[in-house]
Amino acid sequence: MTENGQAELSERCQALGIEWLREAPPVRDEALRMVPAEVAVRLKVVPVRIAGSNGDGQGGEALVVVMRDPLDLSAADELGALTGLPVVRLGLDEEEFDQLLRDNYGTTAARMAERLGGIEKDTGEIEHNLDAIQTDDLHRMAEEPSLINLVNLLLLEAIRSRASDVHIEPFENDLVIKYRI
Repeated sequence: MTENGQAELSERCQALGIEWLREAPPVRDEALRMVPAEVAVRLKVVPVRIAGSNGDGQGGEALVVVMRDPLDLSAADELGALTGLPVVRLGLDEEEFDQLLRDNYGTTAARMAERLGGIEKDTGEIEHNLDAIQTDDLHRMAEEPSLINLVNLLLLEAIRSRASDVHIEPFENDLVIKYRI
């Protein structure tokens, strides 16, 4: 998103009463445990705390989340249904959000997001490293949890979309995933 687009999103959020943060907030483990990495990457959210659990909220408990797009009501609704708590949305600059996601869900979530187009990264480093990969390394990499999580994420998305087929088309510089719905 361009700087103008980011500024416009910030203004729209503030006009709707959604707080826009200048920097990433601290994240509490109790909130982080409520949202699996696959869900956080897909919905582009990072839970930061449970308001009301320590007297810091008003009324009952609510899950406070930082969202890449705080105007995405369907993501907030899905997260609320998953956790059973109302969701309080916060906005954050894209770069700050991406770093917050990596810091709290680790490289597995970051790699899944990169592969799904959620976080852009310079591909020069990746292309350079591909030359050094050996066949044995490929077998070891295929068994890594991050790749297993990526496949699980693709299948979960297919099930959620009620897809009958999943097509994976590798190209020289891209990987295209198509679902037949």
